[in-house]
Amino acid sequence: AYEVETEDEGRSTRLRLEALPRHDEMSRRGRVFISYATADSDNVFKVVFSVLQTKGLDVFDPMKLDNPGIPEMESRVSESDLLIAVLSPKYFDSKYCCAEAAAAMRTGVTIIPVYDGDAWHHRPTGSEVLGWRDVDTAHSSPALRKHVYSGNLVRVIDTQNQAVAVDDLFRAISRRCPVLQFEHQPRTFHEAGAAPKHGEDNVSVELWGNHPVATPYFCGRDAEIAQVHATLAARHAAAIAALGGCGKSQLMLRVAQEASDSGAYAGGVY
Repeated sequence: AYEVETEDEGRSTRLRLEALPRHDEMSRRGRVFISYATADSDNVFKVVFSVLQTKGLDVFDPMKLDNPGIPEMESRVSESDLLIAVLSPKYFDSKYCCAEAAAAMRTGVTIIPVYDGDAWHHRPTGSEVLGWRDVDTAHSSPALRKHVYSGNLVRVIDTQNQAVAVDDLFRAISRRCPVLQFEHQPRTFHEAGAAPKHGEDNVSVELWGNHPVATPYFCGRDAEIAQVHATLAARHAAAIAALGGCGKSQLMLRVAQEASDSGAYAGGVY
């Protein structure tokens, strides 16, 4: 296992994550480069990096290099299949970020722009992020900014910095960079009450649901999760009451995730 430390508004959080196999121990499933401004997007990088790694993607870790220069980063971009641009107020002010995005544009590497949409911490809204496209900076050109914004913006941080809103990100990756393979495909279940007729194949439906994805570093609360599942099975409704900040939302997201993964609800989980 390894630890990731994030800091937000003076509060430090240490996360313990299970180590994945080394790149030479697993088949290549796709290379991803995350372009971000260290001045204001370090937390977003750490979250997106850990989530993509849990899906088996080969994500470039700049922390393993000792003070890399721009040519080194451009080379890493050109070797990638996908560049995720973490847009922030400092992104187009960074000569590194602009050089990385320009390298992706020159070499035809797919770019998916993402942003921190945590309204609780007063992060920029989607419309504000779109506005940065028209702001001139010393290291960017209008053509470069237009290219970075050529794909739909994806919000990757949910409210209160607690949940990673990765569902839209993985769908964007599937749509825009199909060469990447990861464990996030639609699940197919037998439709409830739809037994196949004689001579017909099984009737099945694809279920995605639209609930936010639970944070990948959720731990504990096993007894409470089991109790909610049992209550839903018996009464078809459950309510959780507790003080603010106790983790009610994350608990319910974990319950929803487990229910979605198990296929317990034929109509999907929303």
